[in-house]
Amino acid sequence: MTVHNVTEMLVRELLQDFFVKTNRLPCACEHCQDDIVALALNGLPTRYASSDIGEAYYKTQVLSSQVQSDIIRELTLAAGIVAKRPHHDASHEEQAAATEEAAAVTTEVAAAEASTKGDFAKDES
Repeated sequence: MTVHNVTEMLVRELLQDFFVKTNRLPCACEHCQDDIVALALNGLPTRYASSDIGEAYYKTQVLSSQVQSDIIRELTLAAGIVAKRPHHDASHEEQAAATEEAAAVTTEVAAAEASTKGDFAKDES
């Protein structure tokens, strides 16, 4: 097992359990989740583990209501910041706008084709 930040793992788990799965985020894209995790981790102490035993030890500390409430508090603050100022790259927003525009154009084209077919049917009668 390599050395890793157990706090990050716990923050990600609690983000999923308390925010993503309960639809409490205005945007739950990967970019926004990463921003929330980064902001929350800045307000929490790091806990590194290099073994399964060390990881298990710190996870048992999370069972204490204080540690869990600290993580949820930082996640709540971070989620509020990201909700007010998401840092989606332009391609993310442009892609959403383009998808909406393409759907509208497709609907218009389908309506025009249906109308044209109706006109030809009338002419043939």
